[in-house]
Amino acid sequence: MLILRKLLLSLVVSGLCSASLEAAVLTGVDPTIINIGTGPDLSYLVIDESTLYSTPLEFIYHYTYDSNNLLTGTDLLQQVASNSTLGVSMVFYGGGLGNSLDSLTYAGTTVAGTNAPDYSTGSYWSYYVAGGLEAGTPAATNDWSYSSVGWDSRTISPGSWDGETLSSYSDYGSTTTGLPPSVAIVAVPEPETAPLMLLSIITLLLLLRWKSSERNSIL
Repeated sequence: MLILRKLLLSLVVSGLCSASLEAAVLTGVDPTIINIGTGPDLSYLVIDESTLYSTPLEFIYHYTYDSNNLLTGTDLLQQVASNSTLGVSMVFYGGGLGNSLDSLTYAGTTVAGTNAPDYSTGSYWSYYVAGGLEAGTPAATNDWSYSSVGWDSRTISPGSWDGETLSSYSDYGSTTTGLPPSVAIVAVPEPETAPLMLLSIITLLLLLRWKSSERNSIL
């Protein structure tokens, strides 16, 4: 009986820890949070450029309909830009990697890449991802990685992250490839954790009750 009670307490503490982790999705720089749509499944878009806004802009995309109907990175950007209440507009340019972000406007401020099509001088919006797919291949989930494909070949999925920062073309193709967004990604508990923990607690409570009634019947 004592062992079961200790196990029950352990599960409760574990559940509280999981809940705190789920609430603290981000570490690092505090972003400005902007929610889009409704629904339990989320993907994240971070725009991090201090001349555009003083803190990183984090657009939290809620899958309003079917999160199994996966979107491309371009779809995600267009969902953000098409929401007239956000004050966001974007201009794309086409290149070898398909659509790429050329300029972005937020709350009346515009930041554009320079000499974008020639990949030589000036600056460009560099693209980072975590989770989801890159040309059909799963992307690393624990940190930002420089995208090897463009927005058109990127597939977002619940829990995935996409980010843009302004970088120098002198870094293009080098090992540095600019700087990733300053908002750091940490692991989020699987959504099944809480229901499984609750089921385990209920099972243990029933077992404790059964043991207690069994002991009383013997007495």
